[in-house]
Amino acid sequence: RAATSALHQKATMVLLRSTGLLLGRLSGRQLSSTSSGRSITPLRKAWPRLQERFDQVKNDNGVFELLPPDHQRVIDKKTSFSHKQAAVLVLLVTVNGEISLIFTQRASHLAQHAAQISFPGGHWEDTDENLIETAKRESIEELYQDTNHDFTSDLEILGVATPLPSIRGVPVTPVLAGLLDTQLKSPVSDTYPGNPNEVDLVFSVPVSTLIQHQDTDHLHATKFNPQNPDAPAFPTNYGTIWGLTAYVLKPLLNEILEPVLFHPAK
Repeated sequence: RAATSALHQKATMVLLRSTGLLLGRLSGRQLSSTSSGRSITPLRKAWPRLQERFDQVKNDNGVFELLPPDHQRVIDKKTSFSHKQAAVLVLLVTVNGEISLIFTQRASHLAQHAAQISFPGGHWEDTDENLIETAKRESIEELYQDTNHDFTSDLEILGVATPLPSIRGVPVTPVLAGLLDTQLKSPVSDTYPGNPNEVDLVFSVPVSTLIQHQDTDHLHATKFNPQNPDAPAFPTNYGTIWGLTAYVLKPLLNEILEPVLFHPAK
């Protein structure tokens, strides 16, 4: 019996050592995955599904269509596809633990679109390789007070959407992107103070808030909405998002973000 007991104790000790080694290895793996000190963000977790959804809804040219084809054709006929083009960055980032979008309120002293809410972005320049680079460059110029800052090395591009015309008929291409590992706290202006020459404020709105508060404004007929439709609008604590920004936002929310983030089984 003494020999049996000794063998039993020895076997128990071996089992405990083995278990300890296994737990240690597992713990080591877990530590290595978070060795940077940053937890995985909600946006990082959702990104593969967002990519899959974008692949499902993009057209044969790899572009996300913001408007029905017949409406887009009407707009294309009235849009000046010359050397003047522009791009905006539709930027997703985690703020206060929620997937959010970044907006700017344009400077009140500007001659065009003063004090309006928009995505960061601007006009294409000859030095830009493409419109994605335009969106990146212009966003840095708007979000920071100097161009020594650069977040584009951490930026993941989801894709591009069809261009929509500005009020002057310049085609504006939305570039859908995310800062997957960035975690911000409100107000985001602490991180993105904004260039006072171009914007009065940089702010964020959770995607969930935008989805819940979708609204419409009735517009007078223009060459870009000849049927005088109800236009999308999104009330926020910083003013109402309307115009081109709202036209970009509505299908993005309804066709990509909401199905993935709030109805993942679809």
